[in-house]
Amino acid sequence: MGAFMIIGLILGIAYFPGPPIDAKALADFTRLQRELGHIVQVTDRNGKEMIATLGTADANELTLEFGRHVQRLAATEIAHIERRGDSVVDGAIKGALIGLILGTLTAQGAETPGDTWKVFLGSMGLYGSLGVLIDHGHDGWTSVYRSPPAPSIAMRVRW
Repeated sequence: MGAFMIIGLILGIAYFPGPPIDAKALADFTRLQRELGHIVQVTDRNGKEMIATLGTADANELTLEFGRHVQRLAATEIAHIERRGDSVVDGAIKGALIGLILGTLTAQGAETPGDTWKVFLGSMGLYGSLGVLIDHGHDGWTSVYRSPPAPSIAMRVRW
């Protein structure tokens, strides 16, 4: 029974998506200045997705570069922007947490308290490093902009 709980805990840590980014921060169009020159995926309000290099961005519009073709998009037309690549920090944290669990189990066989800490910290370092390597090999996408939700219009009719 205990082994299934440990496996479940390890899988839960591995598949945890990480901390969400504040919606107010994602709605700031000026965040795109840091992403100039990066490959981005832009989704417009109609659901059309475009993958291109982010050329320029200001408070009102941005330009996407598709090779020699350049396209301008107004900020009001854009629903979501993601940048290719993600941080390896979450992989290091997840790996270290898995190492914490497995290090706790393997440190029980150590002969001295000094050996216990060596096994424990070595396990965290090893699995943290593996988490970084796995996350580095994974080519994910990071959200850099999400338009604020459109105001909803409601109409109520009473009889």
